[in-house]
Amino acid sequence: MNLEMKGEFMYRLFGPEAYGRYLLKPILLSLILFFTLFFITGLQFKFIIPAYIFGSIPSGYHLINRFLYKWFYREESLEWRIAVAMRGGSVIDLFFFLLKVAIKIPISFFIGIFSFPYICYELIKEIRN
Repeated sequence: MNLEMKGEFMYRLFGPEAYGRYLLKPILLSLILFFTLFFITGLQFKFIIPAYIFGSIPSGYHLINRFLYKWFYREESLEWRIAVAMRGGSVIDLFFFLLKVAIKIPISFFIGIFSFPYICYELIKEIRN
């Protein structure tokens, strides 16, 4: 495989419209959190399970967002998008955004344990195609 074909493959896998890039972000963040916590605790194997649980929070958060997008996403009308753009950001929008994140993180804590292997499987499947 020459360099041009590798570049085309990487663009198809991780380009702006590719699904692989949405899988790579939670996997990399999960691995960074896992190894950081594992090294902070002094490489003690009794902390490997808590480090895995803590590290898998981003993958659970990704799975929750994917579920909500798939089941509850509706295309907003042009009038609504114009009204939101004219209104700008407000304190109420920030409050609801922080509330949404505060609800998602504890749920992703429990979902992440099982979703990290699944998201890794999806990335491998995406690479194979």
